[in-house]
Amino acid sequence: MWTDPRDETAAAAVAHRDAPVGDSLDPDLVAALLELGDAEFFAELVDDFVTSTRAYLGELDSALAAGDAEAAYKAAHTMKSSAANMGAVAFSELCRSIEAAGRAGDIGSLGGVVERLEREFERVRADLAAAAAEAAT
Repeated sequence: MWTDPRDETAAAAVAHRDAPVGDSLDPDLVAALLELGDAEFFAELVDDFVTSTRAYLGELDSALAAGDAEAAYKAAHTMKSSAANMGAVAFSELCRSIEAAGRAGDIGSLGGVVERLEREFERVRADLAAAAAEAAT
């Protein structure tokens, strides 16, 4: 049975499209977020996530520069949880490794991990923006 695509909810549109939401995101979690509200609500979630994550990345950089393992732990912990909620699984896992190093007081070896985290954040940001744009159509 044919249905007018304008009648689909934003979540259904993303969940059933041919292209994936982006390989940095869990499509089921993104679809679940879209089901919580409309495309505008999802776009607000994305904006809040991007803004807060940028701030926490700055805090992480400052903590590492100062050798403050506790502050690094706290920034990574917060990013880990919010990334998981947004469907950014690989980003969340990188945060988990930084969190563990901060908890153990072993932040000296995190340079490469933090660079990977920043690259992964850019992938997540782009994929979430694309999902938000797709949901708005």
